[in-house]
Amino acid sequence: KPSGQVTFDNQELADILTSICNAYKVEIHFKEETQKHIRLHFTYDTKEKLEDVMESLNTFEKFRLELKDKKLTVE
Repeated sequence: KPSGQVTFDNQELADILTSICNAYKVEIHFKEETQKHIRLHFTYDTKEKLEDVMESLNTFEKFRLELKDKKLTVE
């Protein structure tokens, strides 16, 4: 994967997670359709482990990310 900072400015969660999941080669699953449209400002470093990126995203209170068997679930 490429290295460096990636910034999402007022992007929908679906777009952010699609990009992240493509970079880390994992699937994504949303439990609720409405979660896809949550808008965020988020920056991460592609050198970070996926678990660290998830931990940063989980600081937002509108959703929770869980990873199991290369599948990222948004709850």
